[in-house]
Amino acid sequence: MFYILHKRKLIPIDPDRVYAFCPQCGVLHAVDLQAEIADGDCDLLDTLTYCDECSKAIRAAGLAATEKEE
Repeated sequence: MFYILHKRKLIPIDPDRVYAFCPQCGVLHAVDLQAEIADGDCDLLDTLTYCDECSKAIRAAGLAATEKEE
């Protein structure tokens, strides 16, 4: 188990209480830390996690670009 130190208290990192700010829109959203770590290429300082809406927009833009190339 991992902990963070906050105001001289150890707080366990609970998978249901992990959040990040979306780098595109800035909204605070829940993150599945276990899924991020499971892929084996997780860097807690440099990993960017997008909110659901921005993720959908990014995927849609990628699909549109792929369709134009074909």
